Amino acid sequence: MNPCLLQQLVVHLQEGVVRGHPKQTVYGYPYVRFSGIPYAEPPVGPLRYKSPVPKAPWLGVHDAKTEGPPCPQLTDSGAYIGRENCLYLNVYAPRQQGPLHKVMVWIHGGGFVQGEGGRTQFGPDFLVERGVILVTLNYRLGVLGFLSMESEAAPGNYGLKDQNLALRWVRRNIRAFGGDPDDVTVFGESAGAASVHYHLLSKSSWGLFSRAIASSASALSPWALSRTPRQRARSLAVSLGLPANASDQQALQLLATVPPWLMLVHSRNALSNRDNASLFTSVFVPSVEPIHEGAFLTEDPTSLMRKGSFRHVPLIAGVNSKEGNFFVSDGVLSTNESLENFNYNFVNIIGPDIRDKSQMNQDTIAEMAATFYYGNDEITREKDLNTSNLLTDLFFEEPVDSAVRIIAMASHEPVRYYRFSFKGPNSAVQDEPGTISYKILNIVNDFFLFVVCVHCLKTNFARVAHGEDLKYIFLTSISKQNLDRNSDEGITRDRMVDMWTNFAKYGDPTPVPTPLLNTTWKPYSQHAEYFLDIGRDLTLDSSLDEERMAFWHEHLPPLRDIKSVR
Repeated sequence: MNPCLLQQLVVHLQEGVVRGHPKQTVYGYPYVRFSGIPYAEPPVGPLRYKSPVPKAPWLGVHDAKTEGPPCPQLTDSGAYIGRENCLYLNVYAPRQQGPLHKVMVWIHGGGFVQGEGGRTQFGPDFLVERGVILVTLNYRLGVLGFLSMESEAAPGNYGLKDQNLALRWVRRNIRAFGGDPDDVTVFGESAGAASVHYHLLSKSSWGLFSRAIASSASALSPWALSRTPRQRARSLAVSLGLPANASDQQALQLLATVPPWLMLVHSRNALSNRDNASLFTSVFVPSVEPIHEGAFLTEDPTSLMRKGSFRHVPLIAGVNSKEGNFFVSDGVLSTNESLENFNYNFVNIIGPDIRDKSQMNQDTIAEMAATFYYGNDEITREKDLNTSNLLTDLFFEEPVDSAVRIIAMASHEPVRYYRFSFKGPNSAVQDEPGTISYKILNIVNDFFLFVVCVHCLKTNFARVAHGEDLKYIFLTSISKQNLDRNSDEGITRDRMVDMWTNFAKYGDPTPVPTPLLNTTWKPYSQHAEYFLDIGRDLTLDSSLDEERMAFWHEHLPPLRDIKSVR
């Protein structure tokens, strides 16, 4: 097959032959869709809580017509969906003639407990029209993806290792689809963005991609790392009937046989009382592993960042303007009772998510945060904007801001910073928190209160909340999208897609001025803290939310004395 012109629908991979299916985008652009390609052996039986095993070769032709199932998870309503045999990926390849296409690999979000790479949320239409190949993937989630006994028997981070194996699959096979294995951009949002950052930190992923985009999170996000994985694993086992004095081996033997749905239902029982007070704590997420063959992460992300031990590649990172709207109004702080509890137990609720290993320091910083964001006022519904800013900063913006600062300081590659602030008609509610018409999220889930991507795209937002940017990159069937390219939404979408694909193709999101891209996006540096505001227009500005970021940088443990590792 001519890799420069994907006219034939049968592709020969190293593992076997796959058959794709011709499609057209919503604007009539031809491409070929390959859905549900297995990249690993099913992680079941003895492979549960183990690193993924590459898919063995198969005989015959695999008809890549149907997407693989999502990995086991609970939906917003608490229903169980998915199968353990879930390690599949999808490839969307243009049919146009030309040189090898640049490749973009998408890692979905969902707090490490929900989501999938399917086209319902992440349709390829807008990206493949720009002549790039898009790869999306599933990876193990929650307890099956991240349970750790802090031992070689169950080291954790299986979901990140799945992603790593998928990147290796891309490097090995993407040329057969007309893609350039040496020019891969990895990108993700929320937990997907934290994953992207983890791949920058893990030497096992170095060399598998040449550029990165991280939206709305970093590995420094408080919800993206568990500091007590063994304790949580044992607590889960005890809640499922294990005697409290049983060994770790006995706990693991039990957890290796329990049905996934039962573990998911009991997962919240694995949290300590302190962690359970947090506005959201994902129970089973990435953690530091013991040093062993095949380890993905053996050192705390903060320590790695301090040492400058991360992969130097061109990077785009940023946030949405009001990420914290995700939690207020109809979210976790929607009721008067929940807000009153937040007011009276502020330190206990916010403290666990402060990035400091000392509980005393966490509580002290939480007290200072109360004064900084609310003064001497009570936390009431009239203070929802203050609350939104606090939660934006704590969970999303400060972790991204710190990562941008550190990487820009140590890396020899350009780092570009952005804020997405476009408020389109389909953001539905146009008012700020605290106003009567501010009714946004519909998230009431006792199991898990941070359901990103899958839920965000279904929901109406005020301002630009968490996940709102995704519908300006992907076609989605679960959210309203205005496909008129002359509308404000259409123009913003074309801008976003142009910048993201320009970055994948040229390493520069604004390589030459165009009517849509009429502002040069300058890199961030210590001396010029540029960021691009992506609103109705593109505006280059500096020092994003300077006063708020200064508060956190002053009080959190310092990330200074950075060394450059090349």
